[in-house]
Amino acid sequence: MLVYLGPDGPVLSPDELPDDTGLYALWPLSDRSISELGLEDVPRVAPLLTRPFYVGKAEDSVLERVAGKHLVSGDTGHSSPRRSFAALLDLQSQPRRTTVPDPTPKQLRAMTTNFDLIPEDDDRLTRWLAENVLLRAARSTWRPLRDLELAVGSHLRPPLDQDRPPMWSPNPWRPQVTTARRRLQAQARSAAGLSP
Repeated sequence: MLVYLGPDGPVLSPDELPDDTGLYALWPLSDRSISELGLEDVPRVAPLLTRPFYVGKAEDSVLERVAGKHLVSGDTGHSSPRRSFAALLDLQSQPRRTTVPDPTPKQLRAMTTNFDLIPEDDDRLTRWLAENVLLRAARSTWRPLRDLELAVGSHLRPPLDQDRPPMWSPNPWRPQVTTARRRLQAQARSAAGLSP
């Protein structure tokens, strides 16, 4: 699994992703990709260019999860890595879209915690991802897949890990990512008329 998801694994185009259950990793294309997110290497910690931004699992289809959620506009509220990238790029958030005509305060809170982006910034993020992220993936029938995701994540140590509990610790980038995400959550809550 690490062979396929690690730095020497094959880089895939979105349409080459497996249409099956498995794991995936979103890798930085270059140092510029890292610096545009405002991330910096930390002394005595492996450089960012040697680790993926994000490691995730797909219980049904890696293709659907990555190409159908993470890399496309319109559903940022259902994609943790999109929200992290958006926050680090300081894009503008809004409450997640809903078909509920009159959401309750609890529903509004969920719609702003898992925020969407304004359409222009959603498209901007999609372009940024296409130009700055490399894809690696592998099929897996391991059960539970979550255990494998945690094991791989604890080895590859992605800086955008926001899992609770975290895949690995101490993650020196976690506070920066958390703070950036909270800023966009507060922005979405303000747009929804909620207190931050």
